[in-house]
Amino acid sequence: MRYASLESLRAVAAIMVVLFHMPFIASERHILIQNSALFVDFFFVLSGFVMTYAYRDKLADGLRAADYLILRIGRLFPLHLFVMMAWMAAFSLFTLWGENIPAFDARHTSESFQINLFLINSFGLQSFLSWNYPAWSIGAELIAYVLFFIVLRLFGRQFGLGHALAVSLVAYAFLVRDNPTTMLRTFDMGAIRCIGGFFLGVAVYLFKEKYVDPSWRPGTLLEGATIALVAATITVAPGSAVTELNVILAFGLLVLTFSTSQGYFSRLLNRPLPVYLGKISYSIYMVHALVISLVAQVVSGLPDVTNLALAEASSIPRVFLYTGFAPLLTTGVLLMVLAISVFTHRYVEEPFRRLSRKIAPHRSENRVRSTALPENA
Repeated sequence: MRYASLESLRAVAAIMVVLFHMPFIASERHILIQNSALFVDFFFVLSGFVMTYAYRDKLADGLRAADYLILRIGRLFPLHLFVMMAWMAAFSLFTLWGENIPAFDARHTSESFQINLFLINSFGLQSFLSWNYPAWSIGAELIAYVLFFIVLRLFGRQFGLGHALAVSLVAYAFLVRDNPTTMLRTFDMGAIRCIGGFFLGVAVYLFKEKYVDPSWRPGTLLEGATIALVAATITVAPGSAVTELNVILAFGLLVLTFSTSQGYFSRLLNRPLPVYLGKISYSIYMVHALVISLVAQVVSGLPDVTNLALAEASSIPRVFLYTGFAPLLTTGVLLMVLAISVFTHRYVEEPFRRLSRKIAPHRSENRVRSTALPENA
């Protein structure tokens, strides 16, 4: 399987985002978990890399817009719709029972539901995230896909490394100019954040194609150094837009290294379990918020559980549930998320992915490269 190690890294990123959203604490959280919201940017960078590999030549050769959009929407929207319906079902049940739960506060209105449902929740239309809050990045990804299509149809194979870097730089410059303290935008123009990471990923692929010898195989030492660099940059971010940008650049190096390497860490990532977790990583990312919200509601009513409002390294105030059982609860929720993700990947993602391929009449396995990488964020 080509780029299997990258698929496994996507699973690592998805799990780190899940841990970031976990509200259960027994002590101070590790700085890597405090700052692991940045792993969303890894999704963006990897998505740009994968999309360039899979679609660059086909778009330049004239792949129809309708076919392209059917394939992209068919990959992302069905699971999003399924999870949104699950959120609405949970909301309706708790409303009927007269329960007041934090997961469904005043932000969960019919207006916010529509904004989330149609994936336009990363354009500043509301000053908060609600419902399935990680899905802001999915709407942002769709915007990046459309922009990718436009520039490839305009420039074809003339769209090169410099162009991709320019688009990424403009996006990040806009974010820094608007707010020099952070680039971790979500509801407030998170689509621009996605475009910056996505086209950095495009640049990584074009750099690899142009400058990296196909026979070059960085080994264990370089793999370990790249992983250490990512960990080191995350431990000092956020704090400013510059430190966050350092993490994103490190993600680009990580993608470049593991797209070619065959060292010890690659061999670990190429094993069946991490590769499978990579396959279901989109489900992991999409279902975890609802599972966490419902379990947190149950736990918050138990004795010896204390609500704590804390501002961690990100300076974003959050409510945590302090309990000595936090490690057990975190493990249990993670296992629940994985179990549900196995189901949704098999019975929601894959059937609709196959259907989108049938609907798009000009698409075949020979026209668009298969990477086995689900393009999520």
